[in-house]
This record gives sequence, C-alpha cells and structure tokens, in this order.
Amino acid sequence: MRPETELDLVRRLRRLVLDKSTTYLDDLWLIPVDHYTDAARGQRELTDLLRREPVVAARSSELSSVGTHLAVTVLGIRMLLVRQADGSVKAMANACRHRGAQLVEDGGCGVSKTFACPYHGWRYEQDGRLARVPHHFDSFVPIEKRVWGLVEYPAAERHGFVWVVATPGTEPFDVEERLGELDAELEAHQLGEWRLVRHEVFDEPMNWKVVADGILDPYHPEFVHPETVGPYINNNVYVFDAFSPTAARLVMSKRSIASADPDKVNSNPSKYLFPNYLLLPNTFLVFQSRHFEVWTIEPHPSGDPQRSLIHIRILTGPDMFASEEEHDAYVEENWARFMKVGYTEDWGVARRVQKGVDSHAFTDTIVGRNEAAVHFLHSFIGARLGDGEDGLRLLGDGTAPSDMSV
Repeated sequence: MRPETELDLVRRLRRLVLDKSTTYLDDLWLIPVDHYTDAARGQRELTDLLRREPVVAARSSELSSVGTHLAVTVLGIRMLLVRQADGSVKAMANACRHRGAQLVEDGGCGVSKTFACPYHGWRYEQDGRLARVPHHFDSFVPIEKRVWGLVEYPAAERHGFVWVVATPGTEPFDVEERLGELDAELEAHQLGEWRLVRHEVFDEPMNWKVVADGILDPYHPEFVHPETVGPYINNNVYVFDAFSPTAARLVMSKRSIASADPDKVNSNPSKYLFPNYLLLPNTFLVFQSRHFEVWTIEPHPSGDPQRSLIHIRILTGPDMFASEEEHDAYVEENWARFMKVGYTEDWGVARRVQKGVDSHAFTDTIVGRNEAAVHFLHSFIGARLGDGEDGLRLLGDGTAPSDMSV
C-alpha cells in the first residue's frame, strides 16, 4: 500500500474512533433468507453469475515454465491450466473431445509437451490443438483435427493470480479494468511477487454467502473473538472504499490508534491497520504484517445451497524473513492462528447462522447501516442476476418485519 494511502486511512479511522462513530449506509436493508437456503436461487448464482465472472483459479507461480500444467476444479468445472510458449496461460476443459475422459487427474501437475487421453490415445498439444487420432482415416473421417481441440475458457493473469471464466465462449476480460483504482494498490503491495506457501480446501456446512458475510463484517470481533483478535481491534469501526462494481477495500484498526501521536503516525502507519480487499464475486484478501490470507469461496458442487467449498491460500511477502527457518515457523504459527480464529471461531458462528436460517422462522435477515461491505456484496449479486432493487429490500421505518402481524 502506498504510504500516503496508509496515512489517509489512519487519519480517517482515528477520527472515527475518537468520535465513537463508523462508516454508515443511508438505509437499513433486508436480505431474503431464501438467498441462503434455496436450491434454485443457488443454481442461478452459480450458472448466471459466478461462472460468468472472472474468478481466481491458481497462482501464476504454479505454472512456472512452458508446458507446466495444473488440473484444477473451478466452480465445479474441471480445467487444465497450461503455460504457453508465449508466456501466457490457457485454461482448457480437462476432457478429451472423443468420449470425455479426463486427461489429467484432479490436482495433477507437471510439465508436458502433449496430453494423451488414457482411453483411446487421442493426443493434444500444449495449446489444446488435437494432434493425433489413432485410426483417424479408417474410423473418424470426416472429423477435422483443427476444429476438435480442447474447449477453451477465457483466462488472464494479474498480480500473480490466474483468473478464469468458467463458461466457454464468453468474452475476454481485463482484470485491471475490473479492479479500478485498487489495481494500483495491489501493485504497490507487489502482490505478484508473493509466494504461495499453503493451499487448503474446506468443505463446510454453510452457504457460500454466509462465509463471505463473515469476512466482510466489522461488527463481530468483540463478540466472536473475545480472547483472540477481539481485544486488539476497534469493534464496529471501519472505512469502506469501493473502486469499481467488483473491487473494494474494507479497513479496520488496532485499538492503539486512539492513543497514537497524530504527528508521529506517518513513521509507520501500517501498524495500525487491518485491510481486507474484496475481489468480487468470490475472492477476499486479508492482509497481515507479512502474509496475505486469500479466501476464495464457492457454492458446493453437489448443488446443496447449505454447503460450500472454501479455498484458503497463504501468501508470504518477499524479503521479509531472515531465513527459511524463520519463514516456516511464521507460516506454521499463523496457520494455527487461522485455524483458531477463522476455522473455529468465525466458521463456528457461520455454521450456527446456517442452522438458524434453515429454520425459515422469518423471511429476511437485516443489513445494518454499519454493514456497508455486506451490502456491497449482495447488491452486486442482485444486480448481476437482475433481481430488481439489487436483490435487497429497504426495511422502511423498521417498526415491524414483514413476516409478523402487529
């Protein structure tokens, strides 16, 4: 982050803390409970939104040289990512065009000049072109190899991430344009140079948006994390900046910001800040002093709206450690902290949220005026799905919910 940006954030947050205030929406909003429970709604989010937007599929470093490949599953779609001779990355269906056999097993990686189908030996070049069909002339004429290559998905790289759209035939995309002014901030972090040191996938019993709501909520640390991070964070105090319809920044602060000498904070303003970045539709970056947690949250491939897959990647910064031993100890310490704070505390509450909304005892949940980031996510989803009023409803005067008689 640029020093002037850090200093501006410190000053804004310090003023909010001293004023006992925060960032507010103009209105209260309602999110229908069935947005978290309804299978038809979940299918629309998957096919009409998530699979039509650029999403994070891998780190560029996982495809380090020409011919390096990685078999990934993105939003339930199996893909083969391959580094090309010109340095770009192609995303292709991990399935032979003959009978659909998978070319590389899930999670498989390596370096290959070609990819051979294990079923009948059809062979494909690194760029997906069909190169060989056994018994072509006596059994498969008039099939033309030049038009039967692997199905392609739009792909691009930015900030060390490989982004893909999980619907073939969609238009190319520009990550820099999607990020708006946030692109320069991620560049200032030199995010492309950060090292992927851990990647775990969690299968959890809650809707993907329940997980996302939690990471976007500055209102909960005092109550969910009373003995871990809660004592260090100014609860319910944050600044929120949207840079485009798909990119924003949510920043909280350490409690020490209130007593900081305003004439001296510019010497190291970052030590007071907890920045989170929103890369919609489903990736969130949590910045720590020497690492990023990268959360990419997906609906469950089973179609169950009450389950999700959560990718947690840990990235460590360049030139921040005196030795590999120090680095490795730092990673292990912070992974243990994530398992305590994220997996046990945050997701523990999220699991209970899902059980609560599953009861359908009421029709709507509430977005408070102090929950701008939650509103940003859900209004984006509603706008993309054409839900009218951005998928949310104004609460009105707040005297009674619509599902109760008075």
